[in-house]
Amino acid sequence: ARRGAGSASGAHGGGGRRALQLVVLEADNVLADLHLNAHLPALNQALKQHGAVWEADKTLYQSCLRMPHDGSFESVARAMFLAKGWPAAAGEDSEARAEFCAKLHASKRKAFVAMLEAGEVQLRTGVQELVDAAAAAGVQVAVLAGTGSHPEDMAAQLLVRHLGPSYAALLPIFDARFKREQFQSIAGEVVEPCVAGDDDEPESADLMEDVLGLAARDQRRSLAADAARNCLTGGIIIDNSLGAAPSVRQSAFRALADMLEVEPSACVALVGSVSAAQAATAAGFVAAAVRAGVAARGEFPGATAIYDGCGPGGGATLSRLEALINQ
Repeated sequence: ARRGAGSASGAHGGGGRRALQLVVLEADNVLADLHLNAHLPALNQALKQHGAVWEADKTLYQSCLRMPHDGSFESVARAMFLAKGWPAAAGEDSEARAEFCAKLHASKRKAFVAMLEAGEVQLRTGVQELVDAAAAAGVQVAVLAGTGSHPEDMAAQLLVRHLGPSYAALLPIFDARFKREQFQSIAGEVVEPCVAGDDDEPESADLMEDVLGLAARDQRRSLAADAARNCLTGGIIIDNSLGAAPSVRQSAFRALADMLEVEPSACVALVGSVSAAQAATAAGFVAAAVRAGVAARGEFPGATAIYDGCGPGGGATLSRLEALINQ
């Protein structure tokens, strides 16, 4: 049986009105506009470090993201260099330029994470108020990670951390490429990896050792270890730590609904990427979009509503999201 949740308006089915059970917030585009406020400045730091005499502006960055490419940083960077010219340090042959792009990418990721760790990336206005309103109304909130940044950069975890210490357990984080068969639910928490059979539950000590062993492989060990501990004390971390971000899997949303025991049709996914909107809709969620700085209003054909931000005055609010499931 699915578990219900309190309604934002206090209605529990009176007059046929349905209660909102879950709001999913995409980290990369909804918690913060990471493309414009983190990825782009980090890229410009890396370009300067590697000898470029120009900076990428919003128009160039947006154009290169929109061009057909394979989703890799190198393909986007090559499009940028075709428009602006290769730095001398890149060399002339394709092998040297591929190596240059790899070094540039590593520098860009380092700058990106440094900005997040230092708290230099501002959350969207109204996001914290939306989370607080949901908590007060008994509506669950989860964070979708890995749609626009590398999972190992832990952008979602860092953004949640900057909300405040009490939010780590309040906001479960799940990865965009999550597959249900890769994980096992243990007393309500989800962890990786699972080595037990369906009828076996590992001891907490063994589970902690396993999770912390994974965390030790990450360069931000203390943060990853804290996240792992949250798994055992009420939080949920679902992250399969794959490489470059492919399209979001609808199985991620279905698995989340199963584990939180909510009805997909009573859940809203507030996202900022096309693939996330499509995956949420395919999984039976109601998809709503918040435009990122590099997105246009016409780019969300699967979204029921499109907002320019969060909060009053035309943004996404809890009451507006609840209204979407009752249309």
